[in-house]
Parts: sequence; C-alpha cells; structure tokens
Amino acid sequence: MTLDISKTSIKDIKEGKKYNQDVFYLNDIPTAMKEMGWNVAANLMNRWFNAKAYVMTDEIRTNIESSRKINSDRYDDKTIKIEWAKKFNSTSSAFEITKKHWKDDNSIGFIRKILSRNGWKSGSVTPIYIGSELMNAYELNILGSIKNTSFGLAFDTIDELRGALGKATLKLSIVGHSEYIKKDIFIVKKLGLYIRDNYEFSGDSEFLGVWSKKRVLSKAETTQYMALYYTGAFRKLNQLYPGFVPVFNKDFSTWRENHLIEKKESGGDFVVFSDVEWFEPQKTDAMIEL
Repeated sequence: MTLDISKTSIKDIKEGKKYNQDVFYLNDIPTAMKEMGWNVAANLMNRWFNAKAYVMTDEIRTNIESSRKINSDRYDDKTIKIEWAKKFNSTSSAFEITKKHWKDDNSIGFIRKILSRNGWKSGSVTPIYIGSELMNAYELNILGSIKNTSFGLAFDTIDELRGALGKATLKLSIVGHSEYIKKDIFIVKKLGLYIRDNYEFSGDSEFLGVWSKKRVLSKAETTQYMALYYTGAFRKLNQLYPGFVPVFNKDFSTWRENHLIEKKESGGDFVVFSDVEWFEPQKTDAMIEL
C-alpha cells in the first residue's frame, strides 16, 4: 500500500513505495477515524478536504486582532463541544488550572487593554461594560481574551483529541464593567472559557501518525514502525504492518497543491471555535483593582 503523494528514499522518489495492497489516499484518513469511533476528528478533517482550497494567513494563524476578518465559511463553531473535549485529561487539566489561577498581572493588563479599546480612561466615572453571556466563542474572540492556556499534542498519547485538534488553545474572556470608587476597579460578572484552534497544516515535518484505511498505529506500534521506516526496511514493514503509511503535515500541503494543478480545488484551512463554558468568579476575585 502507498500514500499517493508520500516519498521515502531516492529509489522511492522514482518508484514510490510499492506494496501488494490497494493505494492508500490521504482522504482515507477520515474513514479510518470513523472506524475507530473518532467522529469529531473525522468531521473536522472531512471539512478540510471538502472545502475550497485556502491557505490560512499568518494574521489569522496568530490571532492578532484578526477575528473580525475571518469569513463565515472559514471557521467552524459547531463541531467541538467542551463537554467532549473535557473527557481528555490534558483538556480537563487546562480548564481546572485556568479557572483556579485566572487572575494575575497579565490578565488584569488584558482587561485594561479591552476596556481602553472600548473607550475607558483611568479616572473615568462613566462605567464601561464589556462582554455578554449571550456571546458565542467567535464573538468573545473578537472582544479579546484575558488568558490563554495551551493544551493537547501529548506525544505519549494517540487519541481523538490529538487527531482532532493537535495543540489547541483554551481562552478565557470576561464579562463585567469598570467603576471608579476612589480608584479604578472592575466588577467581574462572569468568565467564559472556550477553545480556539487553527485547522491547518503548516510546518512540513510534523508527524501525524502511521495510518491505514482502518486505523492509526498505537504508540508502541508507531515506535517499531518508524525505526524500520528510517532504516529503509520496507519489505519487513509490509510484513508486519501491511497497508500502513506514515503521514506528515507536508502530505496535506502536497495534496492541496496537486489538486490545484488538476483544477480540483480541495483543502481549505479554517479556524475552530468550541462552545462556551461560563462560570462565576470567587467572591475574592469579583472586584479587581485596575
């Protein structure tokens, strides 16, 4: 079996990796994901394959004052649910840590920044209100977050979270208003947590697992496979793991480029937003000195 765009050695560059199996195409991966019960990951990848070819810009990727510029067809805010994401240890831990330690000098600085963008000045007695519990994650992202926590992409774990998001960001937004009572303060009403991720394949060398039409190899299997792969022992690989192919970020970029050449546009990057989990601050954190 071979990945139609994957090459491995000087000989393979000319001939490809030849096995007595059906050709493995990159867009077989969502089917394999569904075979493993990874429906969320499969839905996100199918969206990428089915979308019109688009390469995410650095402005969108870095999320610097960029959310207003994301077209509605270039983000997904329906697929990822926090209830699903928190089933995974790395996500659950990120939520717990962020909730417990959200207030620090950096987060207060971001509150000042958001207030200033909305007309606040130090010493102003006119309250400035920011945020609303009616906002979704896309809208909160435009408002601005006050704390970001990275999670996911644990190399010792091969699970659906890694397949769906890889490394993602947990973002914290705030609802409340400013007041001036002998000093500048901010009254916190609610705090909202949501996930933001870039679904794109920049960075050619990132390894995305060893896949077949049915599943991805486990960590132990992957370790054995790649040791043989890098020594060129392809005959033994075919005996031990028939039908499996290593997949890298560059394979997705090549897929998109090849389909553009063939005038069959496929491979559209997009931004992922989850739903929002709201919580109230502890009484000791409900009033912040600015």
